[in-house]
Amino acid sequence: MDTRYLSVAETAKLVRQALAEKFPGVKFSVKSKSYSGGASINVRWWDGPAVKQVEAIAKRFEGADFDGMIDLKTYHASMLHGERVHFGADFVFCDRKFTPPVFQAAVDHVYQQNTWPRRPEIVEDRGIAYLADGYNIFPAGEEYQPDRDFHTQLHRYLYTLSL
Repeated sequence: MDTRYLSVAETAKLVRQALAEKFPGVKFSVKSKSYSGGASINVRWWDGPAVKQVEAIAKRFEGADFDGMIDLKTYHASMLHGERVHFGADFVFCDRKFTPPVFQAAVDHVYQQNTWPRRPEIVEDRGIAYLADGYNIFPAGEEYQPDRDFHTQLHRYLYTLSL
């Protein structure tokens, strides 16, 4: 069976179409990039669907896999409308940003889920909200435990939050 090779730009167009079909009304920035070691696509959006929902659509268009245990990138073909194709992007990266009101609501939600000794400080820069601290805030009465800090709990919640 013959394989048709798609460019990274053609692959980005397919990603853009698939996301628009699945999430109408959400504005995605889909940018392709070629470099000496391959090519990738970066998908960015504000608020909207959860990262895992977008990844379920966008990552279907990856043309490669990477095994970090043996430092090996391998290529694979995929089926697209009954045709065998090789997508031009090795990897698709998804990056979700939050507007300050959504970020504040998420911080409030996580804060109410436990007895934190204090509320972390939120900083806003160019319309993007983030925590100024949070790595060293643990539930009251608990000693250090990996992945129990406020920052990690917040990002676990935001990863699954769909608006």
